[in-house]
Amino acid sequence: MGTTHRVYGLKERNIPLSKLFKDIKLINDSLCTGDKKTFYYQFTLKTPELIEQLNSMFEINFHHLNSTFYLSDYDKLLKLFEIAPNGQRFSFSNKLEKNAIRNYLHYWLEIEQSKLSVTVVPSITEDFLQMKKELIEIFETVNTQRLINLENDELITLVNNLIDTNLIPDGMFSYKSNGVVFSASADLIPKDSNQIRPSGIKLKFDEDYIKLNGGIVNASKQLYEGLNNVFDKSKYKIEGSISFAYDTEVYNILSKMDFLDFNIYAYIDLNRNLNFTDDYLELTSINGGRITVDNFDWKNSEPNYLDNRIYLELNNPNEYEFQIEVSKQINEEYYFNIELLIDKELEYLGME
Repeated sequence: MGTTHRVYGLKERNIPLSKLFKDIKLINDSLCTGDKKTFYYQFTLKTPELIEQLNSMFEINFHHLNSTFYLSDYDKLLKLFEIAPNGQRFSFSNKLEKNAIRNYLHYWLEIEQSKLSVTVVPSITEDFLQMKKELIEIFETVNTQRLINLENDELITLVNNLIDTNLIPDGMFSYKSNGVVFSASADLIPKDSNQIRPSGIKLKFDEDYIKLNGGIVNASKQLYEGLNNVFDKSKYKIEGSISFAYDTEVYNILSKMDFLDFNIYAYIDLNRNLNFTDDYLELTSINGGRITVDNFDWKNSEPNYLDNRIYLELNNPNEYEFQIEVSKQINEEYYFNIELLIDKELEYLGME
């Protein structure tokens, strides 16, 4: 909001989250006005089971079930392919366990609205012959399994073009063969390098390819298993995200996955779920969250632009950041109304 608002926090420290939540609700009900006012709680869940418990009590909006996850067992991921056709987006990549920086050869597979693509991400190296060698080995392996269909000379020429034409600024190359579009562009200059190169080599599979390979589920599984023949599974884990409409079938599959890590992003409209209390906030804020009252006017204040905000950022139930924003055009003493209501002193934090 630039420097258009005065920002306040609480002078008193270590106020229990339960009391602070009640104060926010009290301010929302008593001082926040306007027909566009929103009062949302966004949070992250770590287990599919907690969805069922909360979903039976409140109107939880997942948009779609947007989640990130980690898996060490490659075979378990095959179960997720079964619900891929119903999804908005499903993507994942293989990640080396011990490497924080992804400067090594890996892939990223994506299913979106029944469309299928895979991006091969080359290792970060100044040795472009090595990049070509890695790419050739991958293409030869999946070619042998008939996941792509290229003659040997065609394959070598394709790899050379994908790399060589993208070592200059604004480079771009695309080639289609038997239902697969191979493409790359000069879009990456790695740190500590002055040489541009493609960040990834994308393979996009058309509708005819998907039909010939048994539909999106079978085609995805075949491609996934083919890539597993290129990479040593014992060195990698799976990292990915899914976006699905929430239903019982999705829940039953997710609850049996034994994820290494799993995050479900959701939000609740607290103006509509009046039965949501601080007890449930304590339950759901374990992994962090955010509460906002937004797009409102302060009662009995002028001017009224619906541009004020209350913000609570939760790292966990015991660690949070709380701020109240009041338009600088409103009487500077308005904050006394808030102090009187919640019986707590505010401190001025500056302008934003």
